[in-house]
Amino acid sequence: MKTADLCVYETRVNHSGAQWKTVLCVFLLAGAVACAHGLSRDAKSLVDYDGTALDVQQSPKEFMGRVVLWGGRIIETRVLKERTDVYVLQQPLDLDDRPLSSDDYLGRFIVRSPELLDPAVFNKDLMVSVVGTLMDGEVSNIGEREYIYPVIEPKEVKVWEPKQDATPMFHFGFGFGTQF
Repeated sequence: MKTADLCVYETRVNHSGAQWKTVLCVFLLAGAVACAHGLSRDAKSLVDYDGTALDVQQSPKEFMGRVVLWGGRIIETRVLKERTDVYVLQQPLDLDDRPLSSDDYLGRFIVRSPELLDPAVFNKDLMVSVVGTLMDGEVSNIGEREYIYPVIEPKEVKVWEPKQDATPMFHFGFGFGTQF
């Protein structure tokens, strides 16, 4: 190869590498912008207990005043005269504090707020994360069986939008109507 040919080749390789870096940066930036923000650092810094609702259920008075970060699937939202109770099936949380769909049974808990938590927002089957103070437990029924629900007074609550389908949106095809 002549020196001139090497220069052209190097330029093409570097140019191609720059394109890939640009594409990668665009995807990373888009992913960072698209990520929903979870709970604030200030709220999370208050957490002093990392057990589950099942752990607290056995002796709720022992844990009164402790601050937890829990999340899960909303089972029901009850708006009462002086408060709102959001019943939640606890689920493990991911690194962004978003509840994961899981078969692990961690128990149930109630988020109890003196504010109106609108059932149209705190809708059944949506995921929710909460930082709050553990209050006493409350006995209620699941069907005909008594159940002790740990009760949380919320400091900060995040209702998560349903996750979109995570399958790639890339379609490659050629010919007429053929995809693979």
